[in-house]
Amino acid sequence: MLKQILLVAFIFVCAGVSTQAQTAAVKNQILNRIIQFGEITREEVKERGGVSNILNIQSVDLNRDGKPEYIVVCDCSLGGTTFVFRKTTQGVKDLFVAEVRSTVTLSKGYTKGWRNLEYEAGNSPGYQSQPLRFNGSRYKK
Repeated sequence: MLKQILLVAFIFVCAGVSTQAQTAAVKNQILNRIIQFGEITREEVKERGGVSNILNIQSVDLNRDGKPEYIVVCDCSLGGTTFVFRKTTQGVKDLFVAEVRSTVTLSKGYTKGWRNLEYEAGNSPGYQSQPLRFNGSRYKK
């Protein structure tokens, strides 16, 4: 009985470590894409205390396939920039890149099997939010 309990505990610990490693890998892949966009540099990431201090990542299954996509707000050089990413076998693919100081939130309904999103730019006074719909490869306004 004790061996079985220890085995179950070991499996849970290993699963937790594996999940943490996958999460760290996804965070780094997302950060690498954001650096490629020129929103922030590795030096700025280090100055601010690392990936966890600059990225706010919301995992959400946007297409009901059981795998998370990511709505990411980066506390980048010019202010918060929002991105939508999907994990692929090659890393992460950007599905939408917002303007600086903007928000992306979940909306009702689906288009082409993907959850609709709501986009609001923070730089424009009186700006109305716009729906984002999936066009088969990316989210579009």
